[in-house]
Amino acid sequence: MAFLGRNAKIITPDLGGAIHIIMERSTSKTMDCYVEFFSYGDALAVVNKFRRNREEGRHPRVGDRHVAVEMSGQDALMRDLFPRAKNVIWEDGNPTVTSNNEPYNSGFKTFVTSEEMVMLVKHAEQPHRVSHEMELPLRDPSQPHSVMP
Repeated sequence: MAFLGRNAKIITPDLGGAIHIIMERSTSKTMDCYVEFFSYGDALAVVNKFRRNREEGRHPRVGDRHVAVEMSGQDALMRDLFPRAKNVIWEDGNPTVTSNNEPYNSGFKTFVTSEEMVMLVKHAEQPHRVSHEMELPLRDPSQPHSVMP
């Protein structure tokens, strides 16, 4: 949140989680981060602020990592949250399962695998097993993760 600035108008907790960190499933390394805003204009204002800063030679960073800030949408977020959902078209954040007659395409099976559900339940039952949870004392533990293990 500090990265975006105190004037960023992200959605409030009663509407859901505003920040979605996408992790690479096999290594658990963080990849992309999506932030949900109240309106397109609110998101555009934040992106334009970062563009102006970059033009002035102040490139956005999180720690030592350079960060690219760009506009995206609900469909891109859903594709990244559910990468194993094959034959799914996302429209305004809603899934539409399509058919496919290709011989080597197994078609739609699930949004989340049973292994991912087991890992999610284990995390909910024993969150202290994840080392980074202890390093984030300011994170509200009642906020759900949008990251699937």
